[in-house]
Amino acid sequence: MKELFRICAIVTLLAGLTGTADADLLYSASMLNGDYGGGAAIDTMDGTYGHGASPHVLGIVNSDQGTTFTSTEDDSRSNALINWQITDTTQLNNFRNHGTFSFRVKFDSVEFCPGWLFGDNYGFTAFHNGQGTFSSHASKMDDVVMLTWSAWYNGVWDYPYDNTNRLQFDRWYNVGYAWGGPDNDFEIWVDGILVSARNWSAGNDFPWGMEYPPSGTNFGFGDNHERGYDTYGSVAGATFADVQIWNEYRALGNTEAPVPSDPACVSQKLKAASALCNALTNCWAKEIKDIKDKYPVEDFTYKAMLTFGTGWGKAQAKAVNKGINCDAGSVEEIGSTIDDAFKSIYDEIYYHIVLENEDPTKLKDYINLGNDLLKAAGKRCSSLLKADSAYIKDKSADRDTRLGTAKAKADKAFSDSFIKMKSKAIKKGLTFDDASIKTYLEDAINDLESAILSSMGVELP
Repeated sequence: MKELFRICAIVTLLAGLTGTADADLLYSASMLNGDYGGGAAIDTMDGTYGHGASPHVLGIVNSDQGTTFTSTEDDSRSNALINWQITDTTQLNNFRNHGTFSFRVKFDSVEFCPGWLFGDNYGFTAFHNGQGTFSSHASKMDDVVMLTWSAWYNGVWDYPYDNTNRLQFDRWYNVGYAWGGPDNDFEIWVDGILVSARNWSAGNDFPWGMEYPPSGTNFGFGDNHERGYDTYGSVAGATFADVQIWNEYRALGNTEAPVPSDPACVSQKLKAASALCNALTNCWAKEIKDIKDKYPVEDFTYKAMLTFGTGWGKAQAKAVNKGINCDAGSVEEIGSTIDDAFKSIYDEIYYHIVLENEDPTKLKDYINLGNDLLKAAGKRCSSLLKADSAYIKDKSADRDTRLGTAKAKADKAFSDSFIKMKSKAIKKGLTFDDASIKTYLEDAINDLESAILSSMGVELP
């Protein structure tokens, strides 16, 4: 088969030094659809100590993108906190001496309100009136977001930050806060680049929160302390995903967790695959009718594959421009899988139905039957992939039901078309093993759908 195309997938990866053998990954959370990985969502301004309307609503929206902190207070702050507890004394001491807090984050240009990004609370469970010794703040400066942080030592707050760590709105970043490393006391890494590195002021040292050994017991996203009278509160308009908390310094704030692909982008790529099913069906339908061999089918399939590659590439380029991940397998592999499947379907129909006909006067009728069978298979393939595409980006609670309904509709359409073909064949005096070919086509398309979803890393119910 001709060399079809090469599209280079642009993927941003965090590549860093691995940790030591005795390092502990304290917590890992995808943050997708409420997966906090052992953490807990807490309303720290529940009306008693809050500033918002009553009844008070927790300012968190969970989705397949991550966990979003929303505005709840009259001053636009969020009451949200995602808290993880570190209760083991040895782990806690290590964490305060050298640790890493890494995650993905996107700040919304419309909904953003400055506030605390993360912090600790040393042992209190009354989060409205606790106290902490370690925190980071997200503020708006020159139409970008600047990350700062502060640490407490021996009765003094230290602010190890500068003005270089600025993030654009409306795009994803891989962010890593690391402390106690071999070169710098405090580091902020963004997409694998060290954007801020500072040391303690003279006279200060690790562990942070020295006077309060329980410091860090509660640690997480949002304003984790002094919420009853704090000036700030939690940041609003921020979406978090892929959290990892280590009790060890890790270069590049390495999460060692895969960045999930954007559902809308993967959905678009599946749509391109659906369109390829239709395009290849038309190519092989022309081929089965080309008795005089006038049309080189390879030229038509080649063009169909190029169109598929273009559609796939547009989805990838859009994702890259937005700074989001759209990994969904290899475009060459998936294109070839679809092409090979329809070539096999064509061979089955042509050699076992058309050529097995022993009546030359009915050749045209058998060719038309083969054409109808090809188109029925292609339509089922396209319909199933469209249903899969819609499911991936569907955020509704009943999306499983919607998917089942769409697939049932595709199956019914295929069965109805097959009944019509069989009735038409009987009237024409054609004979073929209808049950066998129907089962073959259903299995072939089912296997093709499974192969495409597997190659793209898509899991469906």
